Order: sequence, then structure tokens, then C-alpha cells
Amino acid sequence: MAPEVRKTEPTVAAVAAALYAGPPEDFIAARDEHVATAKAAGDPARAKAVGALRRPTQAAWLANLLVRERPEQLAELLALGVSLREAQAGLAGDQLRELLARRRAVVGELVREARRLAAAAGRPVAESVGWDLEATLDAALGDDAVADAVRSGRLLAAVKPGGTTPPPVAMVDEPAATVDRPRPHAARAGGPAAATGARRASERRGGAGGRRRNASGVDELADRRAVRAEREQAEGERRERARQEAARRRAREAADAELAAASAELVRHRSGLAAAEAAVIAADADVGASFAALADADRELTQAERAVAQARSHAEAAERSAAAARYERTRAADAVDAAERAVRRARSARDDLE
Repeated sequence: MAPEVRKTEPTVAAVAAALYAGPPEDFIAARDEHVATAKAAGDPARAKAVGALRRPTQAAWLANLLVRERPEQLAELLALGVSLREAQAGLAGDQLRELLARRRAVVGELVREARRLAAAAGRPVAESVGWDLEATLDAALGDDAVADAVRSGRLLAAVKPGGTTPPPVAMVDEPAATVDRPRPHAARAGGPAAATGARRASERRGGAGGRRRNASGVDELADRRAVRAEREQAEGERRERARQEAARRRAREAADAELAAASAELVRHRSGLAAAEAAVIAADADVGASFAALADADRELTQAERAVAQARSHAEAAERSAAAARYERTRAADAVDAAERAVRRARSARDDLE
């Protein structure tokens, strides 16, 4: 007779979605309730998989909240990260500045929206939690692995930009479906009396040998399940190692690209600074000569009023040029400072990866 199939229970993915939809304060109690339900249903594999789920931090919960409540705005932000990386790789300065300004605006709005959603759910969060969410969103803009972790809706903790470890995300492994063994009563046709008669006839025919065969069948089924569980665990570990290695490779490539871009920007700004310095020197020399001519012209004012007027006009123009050159020199120096800081950060990120 065909074995009875257990009634449909929620998948581990469905349980995980329900758990990570709620605030972290309620996570443990809700998870333990699902574990108890799975055990009561005779499904230890599902109970173990659900019990392995870990509670998210408040910042991670905010990110998961955005995935469920504001998916379109979050998708817009993550798409912006692709454009940023393309602009950075192509050293498109104007486009990069525009995208950076847009990133700040979108990230800021998403952080504020996440805090509003948390407050509406009766779980307001501190400002520092918003800062952690902002760092996580910035990290997702620069790293595909972090972006995928955020999209999953099962992020476990905040992520810092430039990190070298895989993002903390809850892994959901669905256990193989289990089948109940036939019950020795009531489930067989004929009710309790027929089941009792059949059992006694079986005992007369098989006796202890029948019991040994049943025990052997149970052991064989347990062995098959254990082997399958070990195979699934090994495969899961292999996939996780491959994912971690891919994440490290992407992070290393991103750090190298950022270093190259920062170095090129530094060279460009240093060249601009050198040109501005030369312009300042030339303008200062011109100012000195112009004021000397003005002094001579003043002494001979009665004889050369027209020459004095021309010299004064030249001196004023030269002074304006000098002021403009000094302003450009200050801007160039600031740009060099910013570029040098970017190079140091990029080198530090690359060194961390190594």
C-alpha cells in the first residue's frame, strides 16, 4: 500500500521571509515557534534548517524592510551603482560628479524612508542605525556581492564599503521532502479490528524475522538520508567557498580600478597645479612691472597723462589676472589634496585585500 504523504508545510524560504519581515526583537521567539512546529510535524530536517537562521541587526532589518516595502527605489539605487562604476572606469569627470550627487540624494532619501517605515511599525531606530544603513547602501553601490545580499531581503548585519569579507546573509537550504511511514492502525482499510487481525497474522507468519526486516528497512532509510544530507552539505560548502572567492576577486578588482582612477586624477590635478603656479609667477612679475611703469608715469604726469592712463589700466588688468591665478592655484592645491587622500584610501583598500 502506498505510504501517506505528510500535509504541505511552509518551505524554509517562506519561513525565512516571514522571520526577516519582522523586527529583530521578535526574531528568536518566532523562529523557535517555527522550529517547534516543524518538529511536531515530524520534519527534523526543516526544523534544523529553520533553527540555523540567525537574527539580523537593526541596520540589516532596515535594509530588508526596504526590499519588501520600497523595492523600486532600492532597485533604482543599485542600478545607479552600475553607472557609477562605469563612469569611474571611463574617468568621466562631469558624469561622475553628477552621479555622485544623485547617489547622495537617493541614499539619504532611502535611509530616511527606512527610519519612517520602522517608526510606523512601532520600532523606531536610533540615528546611528541609520548611519549603518547608509554605509551598507554605499557598499552595495560598489560591490555586486553586497548588492545581491541586500536584494535577498535576508541581510544579517551592516556592511562597510571596501570590506573584504563576504556580506553576511542568511542562507536558505530547502531540505528534501519527507514521507511518513504507514501507521500500523486506523490508516489501513477495515478500521482498528482489521488492523489488529492483520498484525497478529503477520506476527504468526513472520515472528521475530518480520521485526528484524522492519528494523533493517528503517536503518537503510536513515542511512540513505544521512548520505544525502552529507552530500548536500558538501555541495553547499563548495558553493559558499566559490561565492566567497568570487566576492574577494571582485573586491580586489574594484580596489585596483579605484586606485588607477585616483592616480590618474592625481596626475591631472598636479599638472593643473603646475600650470597655475606658472601663471601666478608670470602675473606677479607683470604686476611689478606695471606698478613700476605707473610710478614713472605719475612722476611725468604733466608730460604723459595718456601713458599714465594706459599703464594704470594695464596694471589693474594684471592685478585681476593675478587674483584669478591665485584662486585657480588654491583650487588646484585643494584638488591635489583630495586626490592624494583618495590614493591613500585606495592603497589602503588594496593592501587590506592582499
